[in-house]
Amino acid sequence: MVAHPKLLQQILALVVQQLTRDFGRGLSSSVLTRMVKLYEASPDQAIVATLSQVLVWGRFSVLIPLGEPR
Repeated sequence: MVAHPKLLQQILALVVQQLTRDFGRGLSSSVLTRMVKLYEASPDQAIVATLSQVLVWGRFSVLIPLGEPR
């Protein structure tokens, strides 16, 4: 079963609110979407974990564009 896009947007907004409350400002729906896409696109999570120790999030966001693949 696939959720309706508006429902997904509402859920994403709630997750962003909770994460902001727990960890502070800096997250948005687009940032969280990029994080999920990076996770989904990465064949080896150990590499992502290692890179996360040396790269700031802005560098990661360049790796996975927000738009759909062409």
